[in-house]
Amino acid sequence: FYDVSEKDIKDTRGAWLRTGVSICPQSAVALDAVMQARDAGEVKEDDVVVAISTAAGIKFPTDEGLRFREYTIPASVDALDEQVKALSVPA
Repeated sequence: FYDVSEKDIKDTRGAWLRTGVSICPQSAVALDAVMQARDAGEVKEDDVVVAISTAAGIKFPTDEGLRFREYTIPASVDALDEQVKALSVPA
């Protein structure tokens, strides 16, 4: 089990919001725990991990208010795949 503080929840959620992924605070807890497990070596780089998202992030405004990021979805799957790869995922 991993402890996730209120500050960790805010930081994790903020990191994901900056990538354009709107997650709820409950999902931030799950993702922070996954990142802690990765840091502890329990989750390896090539492991597949499923974290359950329990709510829509839009229901939980940030301190600065709701933030949205606009994306143009390309017509080809290959171009979309490249666009997804270019997103920065929190470390």
